Amino acid sequence: MKRFCHACGTEQALDATFCEECGETLRPPRSAAGAAAQIASAPASAPAPSAGAPSARPGRQRRPWTPKTLALVAAAAVLVLGGGGAAWWALAPRDATEAELREGLKDWLATDAKKQLNRPCLSNFDYAKSPVYIDAGNQQAVDWLTALTQAELYTGPDPVVQQGLFGARLLRYEKTPKAAQFVSGRQLCAASTLGLESLKFDPKAVLKHEGQRIQPGTARILWADRADWSLVAPFKSEFDGQFSTEERAVRWIAQDQGWRALTQAEQEAAQAKLPRGGHQDQGTDDDGVSLWGRLSGLFSGLTGGTPESVAEAAFRAQQDCDPKRFSEYFREPSITQEVMQTQMTMYCAIQARSADKGDKIASLKSTRVGHAGDKVRVRLDVTFASGKTDSQVLIVEKIDGRWWSRLNL
Repeated sequence: MKRFCHACGTEQALDATFCEECGETLRPPRSAAGAAAQIASAPASAPAPSAGAPSARPGRQRRPWTPKTLALVAAAAVLVLGGGGAAWWALAPRDATEAELREGLKDWLATDAKKQLNRPCLSNFDYAKSPVYIDAGNQQAVDWLTALTQAELYTGPDPVVQQGLFGARLLRYEKTPKAAQFVSGRQLCAASTLGLESLKFDPKAVLKHEGQRIQPGTARILWADRADWSLVAPFKSEFDGQFSTEERAVRWIAQDQGWRALTQAEQEAAQAKLPRGGHQDQGTDDDGVSLWGRLSGLFSGLTGGTPESVAEAAFRAQQDCDPKRFSEYFREPSITQEVMQTQMTMYCAIQARSADKGDKIASLKSTRVGHAGDKVRVRLDVTFASGKTDSQVLIVEKIDGRWWSRLNL
């Protein structure tokens, strides 16, 4: 007895379950009478195709997917998409968090920031000497050493009678071991560790510089370990003005593990790589600000953008008679940069005819001597190669987020 597929008419083995030609599920074999009926109802055989003619039989059909197969395929798709999404999330740059930026400031606070902030110290006495001898008749000095003794920084007094015709009565004082942690050179300092009060930054303001991500921001810092003895008279009035909170511009660089604050030397190197000319053609951002301007502001000042460094750079540019370089540190809102450069050129022409022309700077020291809001007074003590010395006080002001010298020519 022969058996045929009810779908395509192909002859099948008696024990077959699926059609080998089209894949259709075969009906179970019937009795002899049923088989005869199946044979009778089988489609008539098509005439044999001619040689070389393509087969007229329909193509092979696939088994339909079961619910279990569909579930397995869906699960695999979810795993692939989920794994890809997780990989993208892990590799995509993330915004900086305050915790990461605080962690990245620790080394900067311990080293670089101390170069920008004046340590709270007194220099009214030579604290490097020990023992010291004070004339008992010098009441002001005796009162001061008495206060140092009460603060347990010195011991004494031990009376000493100076030999001679006019032998004076001297008082001998000596430093205690406790004083060692507060004496720096000839100064007496009331703190040595900088702390962070607060941060201000915009996570969306990250800039790219040479393929690296830079996060600009500001940090409010202060001397955090003020000595107890500096909180009582007569020291309190001497130190109170030196413990105010200062705001400093900070630049963090993204690393594999969080963020790290750039050092002053790194900011100098980044500033030096910025283009010096033709920057107008380097494109603008969505706010219409040139990309060069953004990067220049990011690394403002060749020495980190502090009031002291900007004052020094402006003074050096003035002495070198470089109007273009001077315009990078000097700003006067009432005049344009072109007018400022013209005035600087005239100043240099006058300087060229002076007796001091060609006298180079041998050393330059800047000291912050006062501030009010965004204005800082910086004293510059300069020594020239000829041995001549000079001192100037410059006004440095924060304008549009960076420090500019307000030097009058």
